[in-house]
Amino acid sequence: MNKIIALDIGNVCVTLRHDRALAFLGYKVIEDVPEEFLQATEMMERGFMTEDDWLNLFRKSTGSTLKDDELRHAWNLIIGENINGMADAVKKAASKGFRMIFFSDTSELHSMRIYRTLSFAHLVSGAIFSFEEGAKKPESRMYEAFEGKYGKPCYYTDDMPQNIEAAIKRGWNAMIFKGADDFSMAIDSL
Repeated sequence: MNKIIALDIGNVCVTLRHDRALAFLGYKVIEDVPEEFLQATEMMERGFMTEDDWLNLFRKSTGSTLKDDELRHAWNLIIGENINGMADAVKKAASKGFRMIFFSDTSELHSMRIYRTLSFAHLVSGAIFSFEEGAKKPESRMYEAFEGKYGKPCYYTDDMPQNIEAAIKRGWNAMIFKGADDFSMAIDSL
């Protein structure tokens, strides 16, 4: 058995706190953010826009006078706390010889934040990120990249049903993330 576990990041390893970024930037809801900036964020997460271009577009589309470091800080506020129990669950899986690999739609900015702040990031030995692949889940290119580098994982968990459905169609053992206890039980059953 390939002892590789594919882990989504947002709402699997960490909470996502879009509300904190919106508040810092002066918005109440995501619908208030200029569409041009949201599209640019999508492009950055696919690796089709540099961080510098993204920062400049934010200022242009919003009239903001925030400096680059302030904008990076605001955007990194999205990355919340560890999901309760996941640090212990991942440690337990690693102690059984499983190898954790990130499988996430994210930007380079957020990936660097994850590696700096996630308490169990040192237990994750690789990654497939959307900004490196030019695609996002559930697009087949993401799954092909994972399989090409790591083979089919023995287990994959994600909070997005469409990503799990795409994985199952490829023959992956994949389940919707419901919490650290369910994750541990799934790993124990392998």
